[in-house]
Amino acid sequence: MSLSEKQVTKIRQLEDHSFKAVPAEQEIDLDGWRIRMSGGHTKRINSVNFLTPGQRPADEKIKTVEALFQTAKKAPCFRMTPLASPENLKEILQNSGYSEIDHTDVRLLDLASFQRQDVGASLETSNTLTSDWMSAHLAIKGLNDNLRAPLAAMYERINLPTAYVSCRLNNRTVSIGMAVFSETYVGLFDFMTDQNYQRNGLARDIAVSLLTTAKKRSVKTAYLQVVRDNIDAQKFWQSVGFNDILYSYFYQMKSSTD
Repeated sequence: MSLSEKQVTKIRQLEDHSFKAVPAEQEIDLDGWRIRMSGGHTKRINSVNFLTPGQRPADEKIKTVEALFQTAKKAPCFRMTPLASPENLKEILQNSGYSEIDHTDVRLLDLASFQRQDVGASLETSNTLTSDWMSAHLAIKGLNDNLRAPLAAMYERINLPTAYVSCRLNNRTVSIGMAVFSETYVGLFDFMTDQNYQRNGLARDIAVSLLTTAKKRSVKTAYLQVVRDNIDAQKFWQSVGFNDILYSYFYQMKSSTD
């Protein structure tokens, strides 16, 4: 798909915002590629991303990437956005044993068209990460507590304004979501609800609360990333108003560095 200069500029802006919203522990710039590495397992902060077209041969840079990931004992991973370069990088990686996974859409909502809605749930909001929010994140996703430290460290690295929202029912937190704000964009991340409390409007109430906060801050555009095969999530976010897809990306991963 051919992109206009305006679209490419907006993609670069959103990519920059998402880097800051989900900050890696270490970033290495390599001739137009940005290698992001961290503890834990999250692909967004353990992958190669793209800034500008480079000059060095792709094969040479791939060897550098694989050596870095091998040292870190992680599978090499490329996050393939429309900014990926060279243009045939997908085929180069395929021929080198990389598998394609997790096609994801970046959806947008123009906040000028967003109308405040009633929120039925009783919500708790914090501008900083709380222990309760972090515990709920681990519990709802079924993650081991040994991931608490690297995940908490990622959130604490965020240097933009944040909001962490949760809903407590029956004396425990059953639904959460968070947002990262800049002057122009707000990114919504980490929405999850306990399976016993789903389809009760809790995620919608959290989304509405965060979008209302963004609009009060005069933010222009909201965005989020939704895995394409997650049909329920796709439908849900469209119902909230995220009907436009600016671009999509996917990951290419190698199971071994042999």
